[in-house]
Amino acid sequence: MPTARRIRLDQNKLFVFPSGAGFAYLFVLVVLWLLATNYQNNLVFGVAVLLSSMFITAILHSYANLAGLELQFSGAEPVFAGQNALFDILISHNGKRPRHNIRLSFKGGPVEVESLELEPKKNIFVSAYTSRRGLFKPGRVRVESVYPLGLLRVWTYLDLDCQALVYPKPIFSSVNHNQHAPADDGRLINGNGSDDFIGLKTYEKGEPLQQVAWKQYASERGLFSKQYGDAVDEQCWLDWDAFAGQGTEQRLSRLCGQALELAKRPADYGLKLPSVEITPSRGESHLHQILTALALFQEGDSR
Repeated sequence: MPTARRIRLDQNKLFVFPSGAGFAYLFVLVVLWLLATNYQNNLVFGVAVLLSSMFITAILHSYANLAGLELQFSGAEPVFAGQNALFDILISHNGKRPRHNIRLSFKGGPVEVESLELEPKKNIFVSAYTSRRGLFKPGRVRVESVYPLGLLRVWTYLDLDCQALVYPKPIFSSVNHNQHAPADDGRLINGNGSDDFIGLKTYEKGEPLQQVAWKQYASERGLFSKQYGDAVDEQCWLDWDAFAGQGTEQRLSRLCGQALELAKRPADYGLKLPSVEITPSRGESHLHQILTALALFQEGDSR
């Protein structure tokens, strides 16, 4: 079946086959027909005909329960490696009759069971386990139902082109700041000889007397020296080379952990990879940009 983001279920896509209970039902039905034929018993004939008609009716209702449904992949939130990714699958129908016991699952994943009443559409979240970073594709989604009697199983496999972004599994470690020194107000001082006044600090022996804050000293507040320079916001770099000697995946995991730590601080941070450099910034979108770069780093080469 070709890949498509939106697929409508019809007779060309649905398969109907007896379930385990259905085979047992058919076995009993065959025995009844043999007994009725052998003994010419009208009562047994009547029971056999009734059960046969029920089975045929169940075929029609089982097929109709899934026929006409439209399934569409709506998206998936990024997760970290080792977590379950939730794939949002939108199911819609004409709403003329309810649909019951609809089961959706990926291979090896848990089964989600939902029913649709008269609402025209419903979002169902189907999960799949992620074991590694990158663009994760869980494969085809299985749609099945045993409604109404459990005697027949109607199923299909759909390739909805489901995919989710998987970040590296974070390993938390200390963050190495750049070589700027922090000022008293939490900013970084770039000592390039600028004449901009930054603030006061405790006077240290040997500092020029012209930098002494005499006004504060005269007010008996203590001996301070004036500090000059260019104040810049605190910045950190997540540097690939900071973890030299470690494997690719471990490096990415450590950089991921550092990015999550820096996102909690009032600091700009950037990323340096062999083929990617992201300038320092902050915010949710910036964090997502960095984590995406880590998730997709040399993804094709690592497969």
